Amino acid sequence: MVLSGVVFDDAERSLVGTRVHIALARAAEPLATISPALGAPEPCRGGPPEVSIGQDLVVPTDEAGRFCTRLALATDRYVVRIKPEDTEFVDGTALALTLDLAAAQITLRFDPERYAFSLDDDTTSLDVMASTEDDGVTTFAPGLVVSLSNEAGVRLGEATTDVAGRARFTFDSAHLGPPRASGGYRRGFVRRRE
Repeated sequence: MVLSGVVFDDAERSLVGTRVHIALARAAEPLATISPALGAPEPCRGGPPEVSIGQDLVVPTDEAGRFCTRLALATDRYVVRIKPEDTEFVDGTALALTLDLAAAQITLRFDPERYAFSLDDDTTSLDVMASTEDDGVTTFAPGLVVSLSNEAGVRLGEATTDVAGRARFTFDSAHLGPPRASGGYRRGFVRRRE
């Protein structure tokens, strides 16, 4: 399994050298964190990831704010929790993913990708593209039910992908959260990349 992503702030600046904590658990026992050492973690690039005292895998971001690690895990369902460390100016956002290693790999991406949203608009719309890849051939993934929620766990909507693998979400912009007094958001963002 490859876990990768990019960490950036509300101004779309990559957070370089940020330590990203990754915790693993089997979906059947989501509160029982398993040691990442069991997955024989390897770097996708750069130096080896470290295993913290609290059983988290800790992977630093590179000069583009990217993090990546490879894990050799038994075929099962897992819950993966990803959280960048807080900085002086940015509170790290926690992300929890449920992964089924026996299921087909689905890639979800925003189309177009957006890093900033206007809180002045009453509603916000996002398009999501779903696809699968087999032997280097990418195929649309129609008929998938996709759920969207914010970092606080508030559900923003549910949509089904069409024949082109596209789903659209339209929701109240107030669910994006309040701005800080300085004009920026008080949270960092984690974006998953496959």
